[in-house]
Amino acid sequence: MPFEHLAITSVHSMPCIQCRPLEVPPLKMGGLANRGEAQPRLLPCSGSCVLGFRDSCQNELDGLNKKGQKAHGRKMRHRSGICPSYLGTRRNLTHHGGAPLGSHPCADGATVHANLRDQGPRRCPRPCCGRAPGRAMRMAHAPRQWSRSPAALAAAAALLLVLTYMAATRSGKDTSRRPPAVPSTTLDEDRVRKSCTPDGGRGGAGMRVVITGSAGFIGYHVAGALKGRGDGVVGIDNFNDYYPVSLKAARAQGLEKAGVYTVRGDVRDVEMMSRLIELCRATHVVHMAAQAGVRYAASQPMQYVDYNVAGSVGLFEAVKAAERPPAVVYASSSSVYGRNVKVPFSEGDAVVHPASLYAATKLAVELLAEVYHSLNALSVTGLRFFTVYGPWGRPDMAYMSFARAMVEGDPVRIFQANGAELARDFTYVGDIVAGVLGALDTAPPSTRELAENRLFNLGNTRPVTVTEFVTELEAALGLEAQRKFVPVPNLGDVLLTHANVSAAGSAFGYSPQTPLSEGLRYFARWYFEYYGADGHTMADDERNYKPV
Repeated sequence: MPFEHLAITSVHSMPCIQCRPLEVPPLKMGGLANRGEAQPRLLPCSGSCVLGFRDSCQNELDGLNKKGQKAHGRKMRHRSGICPSYLGTRRNLTHHGGAPLGSHPCADGATVHANLRDQGPRRCPRPCCGRAPGRAMRMAHAPRQWSRSPAALAAAAALLLVLTYMAATRSGKDTSRRPPAVPSTTLDEDRVRKSCTPDGGRGGAGMRVVITGSAGFIGYHVAGALKGRGDGVVGIDNFNDYYPVSLKAARAQGLEKAGVYTVRGDVRDVEMMSRLIELCRATHVVHMAAQAGVRYAASQPMQYVDYNVAGSVGLFEAVKAAERPPAVVYASSSSVYGRNVKVPFSEGDAVVHPASLYAATKLAVELLAEVYHSLNALSVTGLRFFTVYGPWGRPDMAYMSFARAMVEGDPVRIFQANGAELARDFTYVGDIVAGVLGALDTAPPSTRELAENRLFNLGNTRPVTVTEFVTELEAALGLEAQRKFVPVPNLGDVLLTHANVSAAGSAFGYSPQTPLSEGLRYFARWYFEYYGADGHTMADDERNYKPV
């Protein structure tokens, strides 16, 4: 199975001819380099590289630990961008007085830890000050932007969701299919250790990462990108049958060829997850496992609560139990903004009107992250993804179903509400991966002094209507679509999504770089290579699959 689509490391990378028989461009890493300057030279590939190409950056890092260097979240930039060998390394800079990254000055210039809410006031370490900070200063850099009232309402909504689930379970009146019992999993310990060992390609600074949902769309790309730059990676996926398992198996097979072992298991199995984190000696966990899809939630609510909410609790419990708890980066969704009318959506907006049960479960996960951060000092970073597209997508996603309909000569259904078209902030998966890696690279450790609860939007910032999207897809596929406009079903879709990504840009240089037309060309090349020009290589379970 071709695996070149996983070639995601940095803008310094270029495809290796020996290792890339298919001409599928590598996914871009937006915002991680200065595009106008010369890039480091690519070393010739001997054919032994994991994903088809390697970075070569021999320059020394500029600005690390220099006297007087500011540590206030400033991006450490190389002369020609961020050095690939530095991507993912921990920053260990300090202010005067020994305060760590994330601290802020008190009134007279001394420093006080920003993360004070779970410890009570701590006095300034400088004897000249001796004062405890007031509330305004304690909250000056608080990562969460919710006010008390929206947060309380959101918590109440999450509690209501859980109580509804419990009541339905006890009454037996819920007719949706419940997820199967959590199966026991026996880990292949040698394979886990080997998969989690960094290959030394980043100067010994590689992470050890456990990725849940690694056989899923985004998890697959993130796993390949991390392995490609030298990090140790092990994946876990339950291979549920929400959509054809053959596609998940193909992704897992591609990861296996790259040296990433995928455990067939369930994140709700806390004992197994704890053992996996221990065997990996994980420094980070990327939590991508979830039941996806807005419309499917209307008919299968139990699965969403069990997989998304209970599954996240299981993951956080396993992380909490680790001897050295890893930092957690988890997937949230733009759907949490629900019926908000203020655009673009910003992390500080109130999120109290979720339009679907799926959105409510994602909001519940954000609240759970806050709880585990506050009570257990876990470092947690939530990423709200905006309408991701690209190679290896799920068959239930709009652009995948559009492509199949066009290839097979069927009408493309375009939803409308009150005569208005839906518009989405379509974001290429390569830009999303860049954001995930940026969040990992800047995630503080899970310690009482340094842990933070962060939340970022990852989008393209350029929403387009679905009709415009179909027009671009026609050009990419070289096919004409039969447009059929239909009323949007009342299953939780919103009219518009639009991301404000300035917070992610400030924190780790996130800047989406892939125009829609370019991203769809990459997708079209993969689609025809994987399924064939007329879909003749499509697996039986995919051929028979009909999305909701």
